Amino acid sequence: MDKTVVSLSQYKKSPDSLIETISLCNGLEDLNVEDQVFIKPNLVGYGTIFPMPLYGIFTTTRLVEDMIIALKDYGQKGLLLVKDLYI
Repeated sequence: MDKTVVSLSQYKKSPDSLIETISLCNGLEDLNVEDQVFIKPNLVGYGTIFPMPLYGIFTTTRLVEDMIIALKDYGQKGLLLVKDLYI
């Protein structure tokens, strides 16, 4: 059985904290820069519009931006950010 590697780090500075966390678990090692990356965050919260819940329901816009920055710094060419459509 393969072991899954995870990493946990404290958020200190954007986007460095996310990049450090990804690096600790070699999170991009199997990603080819020619691959298309599909990012589908959970409900994106803006903080000032919606009250932040006690437990991780929202993905903050800061985290989404940091992930895009990390992928672009890695050299990723194809990114697709998808958000739910609520009517």
